[in-house]
Amino acid sequence: MAIALDTHDAQCTLKLDGEIDINVSSELKRTLLEMIASGKTIQLDLAGVSDLDISAIQLLWAAFHDTAKKGVRLRVNGPVPKNLSRTLRDAGFDDFLSSARSDVLPASSTGSGNAR
Repeated sequence: MAIALDTHDAQCTLKLDGEIDINVSSELKRTLLEMIASGKTIQLDLAGVSDLDISAIQLLWAAFHDTAKKGVRLRVNGPVPKNLSRTLRDAGFDDFLSSARSDVLPASSTGSGNAR
């Protein structure tokens, strides 16, 4: 399964595995929206991801900024495959992983984007 959700009292864990692409984007979007609406801390596990396409990257980026606006914490936990880190950096989202790993809630975005 590409997307697995585990919900606890104070947090939700979203584990992504394999190729996360347009074929699972609608499920990923729905899952992210449900998690954000819950108001719980979101733990994102990317250790099993072999590839992210641009639709998945955009959904994660949008979720990251939406959680910031709503005061919900989104954290990337565990190891992130090197090829995935490189893909995010090459797409201009190099701040995503470092911001999502910090203990501080990200600053609210106005939607203008910080892609380089």
